Amino acid sequence: MRRHLLTEHAVRTQEWSKGKADPLKKPICRFAKFVVVEQADNLPFNRNWLLNIGARYAHETYAADVVALHDVDTLPMDGVSYLTVPPLPLQLSAELDRIGFIPASPHHTGGVNLLQYAQLVSVNGFSNELDDSAEGKNFFKRLQSVGWLHNAKVMNRPPVGEGRFFTLSSRFHNTHSKTIYDDSGLVKSIKGWFSNPLEDVVGPMQADGLSNARSNLKELVEVSEDTVLLRVVPQ
Repeated sequence: MRRHLLTEHAVRTQEWSKGKADPLKKPICRFAKFVVVEQADNLPFNRNWLLNIGARYAHETYAADVVALHDVDTLPMDGVSYLTVPPLPLQLSAELDRIGFIPASPHHTGGVNLLQYAQLVSVNGFSNELDDSAEGKNFFKRLQSVGWLHNAKVMNRPPVGEGRFFTLSSRFHNTHSKTIYDDSGLVKSIKGWFSNPLEDVVGPMQADGLSNARSNLKELVEVSEDTVLLRVVPQ
């Protein structure tokens, strides 16, 4: 049975607040806060920048010391736990339905990542400049460069069977183009990054990422007691 963890949490929290809850079904995460970040412009979709903005808001507003960086089209199935997990950081969505419930590649970091905010700061978050096809490899390199990977050649992941997620088509939720750059030469150079020395990542990492992610808040919507929606545009 497919189950959306956030929906389940919201239902249980609402029932508890009304005194109608089953004592055996406590809220999944009593102290969780959910921050949904929407790119409120017509520019090409920039996932990395949105993740940086959302993570920083969660830390500064709620003092979040652990963050789950979550694509809206990647939803957990039974067996996934956001609380009982191996040492962080890790890619929680290791097994996707669309590719037969196996990791996309040894260095894939897309979907859902769970990590301490301090760990995110240590790699300066995600690059704000890379297109969607390159950001995963770049984030893997960032984690690799500071020693956060248990195996330097493979992304940290939960045990088999505990990272199963199903995915939605982007046509249901995203009208933005997913390509930031039209320059084919730049895209070709990005494809070669994974074979480049770590030094090629560490320098740009310090100047591009969480520390220089800038935005203007267009609208803040309090969706529920524990959920906010941020509509943001680049500064």
